[in-house]
Amino acid sequence: RGHAEILADGAGMTSFFLAKYARRLMQKLPGDTTVRAVLQKKAIEALELAMAQLYNFSSFAEDPESGLLWHCYEAKEDGGLVRKGLTGWGRALGWYLLGLSETACTMKALGLEEEYRGEESSDDGQEENVDTMPDLLERYCEAIFSLQRENGLLPWNLTELVQRGDVFSSVTSQKLKEALLDPENSEDGEMHHILTVDSLQTDTSASAMVGYAALKAVECGLLDQEKYMARLSLLKKGLEEQTDSCGALGGSLAECVGV
Repeated sequence: RGHAEILADGAGMTSFFLAKYARRLMQKLPGDTTVRAVLQKKAIEALELAMAQLYNFSSFAEDPESGLLWHCYEAKEDGGLVRKGLTGWGRALGWYLLGLSETACTMKALGLEEEYRGEESSDDGQEENVDTMPDLLERYCEAIFSLQRENGLLPWNLTELVQRGDVFSSVTSQKLKEALLDPENSEDGEMHHILTVDSLQTDTSASAMVGYAALKAVECGLLDQEKYMARLSLLKKGLEEQTDSCGALGGSLAECVGV
């Protein structure tokens, strides 16, 4: 509120809540037809708002090279768009995937999974239907789990990073990477440090969020069980190895340590 920045965290949290709210309303419909109609209308409105959050974020914040999402985008008053933060930040993807999975599973439970699609403008200015919620879910899960480590966990960032001092920026272009590693292209003549995905520290908080969202989608029949259960079992093992005898989970990013 009060600014035009939209974060993956916010899109994921709000859509998660709205989907839960819609399902709860539909499960508690009374016999009175008038009240029933009002509650059904509120449930559909909540779902449509959840879908709008998810579709908009996918449309405006997806990085075409990596297939992953930026952490944030800002819609300018002049119609311009600025993407901010990092692409592929694990916990931002986790929040988004939590909302996406909950919304898609709610729509399936209500028999609406194929009824709604996102829209984008074609070259002639006409709106075209694109992915359904299950389509988005499958696409992002495939992109994320393709970067799963051998220990089952996900890195805190799922794209390569360029580091100079304490400043990090995502780099997905091979040409940009080569330029950053060339001292002649650097203002101070120094090479930047490229951190590959394999060299980045894993994050149990991002891994747990992605794992929960994917498991829920498998259980409700939106993700293929044969394809994802082995990956999820490996992820679970990785989380268990980071959990001490008191149940505290280590290896998580920043303030989630010890939760």
